[in-house]
Amino acid sequence: MSERQTLVVACAMMKACDAADARAAINPSLNAEWECFKAVMAVSARIAEDTRKRKALRTATIDLIVGLFMITRLVWMLLA
Repeated sequence: MSERQTLVVACAMMKACDAADARAAINPSLNAEWECFKAVMAVSARIAEDTRKRKALRTATIDLIVGLFMITRLVWMLLA
């Protein structure tokens, strides 16, 4: 992960934690640390999901390129 990506993730987690702290301040029955933990875990899950989607897209692109190469090679062999 690049430095910029790390900063973006840290910023998202800080914002989520700040929002959780604000909710806990409004509702005294909430535990601020627990709310912050849940918010940070939600951000982590969202990042993991985005990473899986990007990896799946990359794999599909590679499969498409290999498939096109094989079709081109087959056509080349049939025409030769």
